[in-house]
Amino acid sequence: MDKEILELLKAMQSDMQGVKTELQEMKSEIQEMKLDIQETKSEIQEMKLDIQEMKVTQQNHTKMLGSITDEVVRLREDVTILKEDALVLKRDTAIIKGDIKELKTDLSLVKVVTIKHSYEIEDLKAIR
Repeated sequence: MDKEILELLKAMQSDMQGVKTELQEMKSEIQEMKLDIQETKSEIQEMKLDIQEMKVTQQNHTKMLGSITDEVVRLREDVTILKEDALVLKRDTAIIKGDIKELKTDLSLVKVVTIKHSYEIEDLKAIR
């Protein structure tokens, strides 16, 4: 009977060793899972930081776009003013050209009158 008990104890010891090995494997798997979870947490934290950075970048781009939009509006206003100024200059140029034509005509008349007067002066000198 002692032999049977001894064999039974050996069988139980072998079973216990198998259970111990399984528990060791499970413990290793749990440790790996913990490491994976920690790594995933780190990745999530990095993603959160990246998202926050993207939000800040987007806000900066939105502000920059607003500034650019304001500048475009200002430039359009400047272009409108310049177009109006160009029209005024065009009108003034036309007026000046008209004035120049009148002055040329007046100058021609002055030349004609001057020549006429010089002939009259010559005639008066001849009469004296």
